[in-house]
Amino acid sequence: MDQEQPQHEKIRFRRDEITDLGAFPSACSVPPLGRASVRRRFRILGRVFAGLCALVLLAAIGVYVLGTSGIGTERLRAEAETAIEKLAGVDLNVTVGPARLTLDGSSFVALQVSDVSLKTADGKPMADVGRVRFGMRLLPLLSGEVKLTSARFSDARIMVAAMPSGSGDWTAALRNEDGLVDPEKVSAAVFGGVNAALDAVRAESMRQIDLRNVEFELPPGGSVRRVTVAEATVGQTGTGSMELSSNADVDGRHVSLSASAARDPSARRIASLDAALAIADVGVAPAQGSSSGGNFAAQGGKLGSVALKLSGAEASGDTPSRLTASLSLGGSVLDLGSRGLLPADVDARATLVAGSNKVSVDKLLIRTGRSTFDFSGSIGPKPAAAGEEPSLTRS
Repeated sequence: MDQEQPQHEKIRFRRDEITDLGAFPSACSVPPLGRASVRRRFRILGRVFAGLCALVLLAAIGVYVLGTSGIGTERLRAEAETAIEKLAGVDLNVTVGPARLTLDGSSFVALQVSDVSLKTADGKPMADVGRVRFGMRLLPLLSGEVKLTSARFSDARIMVAAMPSGSGDWTAALRNEDGLVDPEKVSAAVFGGVNAALDAVRAESMRQIDLRNVEFELPPGGSVRRVTVAEATVGQTGTGSMELSSNADVDGRHVSLSASAARDPSARRIASLDAALAIADVGVAPAQGSSSGGNFAAQGGKLGSVALKLSGAEASGDTPSRLTASLSLGGSVLDLGSRGLLPADVDARATLVAGSNKVSVDKLLIRTGRSTFDFSGSIGPKPAAAGEEPSLTRS
């Protein structure tokens, strides 16, 4: 007997009876397991952050404890005096005011001293510094050992005349026995100075030296009276390399200097040197027969804006030491004596190769009014001959 087959029926839902599938638990945007994984990562990051905060807090407490009763104020003062004398490079009488440990943005912990006074061995005042801050390594400090990594001098006044050879002629070291500037000594002095700067920022000693609001008072009678360094930084950028940047005011003119140098560690020679100096124009032209324009003026002349670039490398094998300089003067006024004043713009490029005993002038371009003068050649010291005085020779 055949059974009756069930009949299919159509079921119709009204619009308000249809449920959104996204409302069911299985349709959530992040599965339960994935959501737990995200929460676990956030908990790990939170614990790491809390641990770092606790470490910083403990280090700050340690610095405070060391500064109040750890290695002692007298030892801090002695370390500061020794560091300042080493940076000066000469025997000095150094006295410092209060010394304390403080937190620092670059090295985390620093030794700060105030009211620093430097005097020469015969008692002449050489410098007064409002504040000196030395960056220190934290881990050696926790064991009672003081290792300095940086130095910052702020609000200082330095009397250059009291410094060794500060009141003498700085060009004396560049002259030969005839009193003429010797190109060989110029090259040696430039690379010797760069080597000394690299020695001052060695990895095992000071890696960075900063100046903030430091005034240099120069000896009277010179062409420049006062130099105020707003900010300057010289620091190590790698093994045997450094960078320097500075902004200063020189008798009312803004002066900026940037330089970089790298040394071959195996041969202790300067492998590369690049420097750029820019002096702003004061924008005032002297009147006929006047001597305005600041101490950069020569009689009635005026030195306008200056852009100087220097590059070179020390001798390597058969390749001699080499220095290349380019100079640009804009808005200058040359004093021609009885012939009056001559406004001029100057562009020059010169090369000094060790052993040539001369400076090669690759280009000397002088523009004045509608006239342009283009020169090239070389210049160097000429030894004294019978009946003649030593002089510079040009070719």
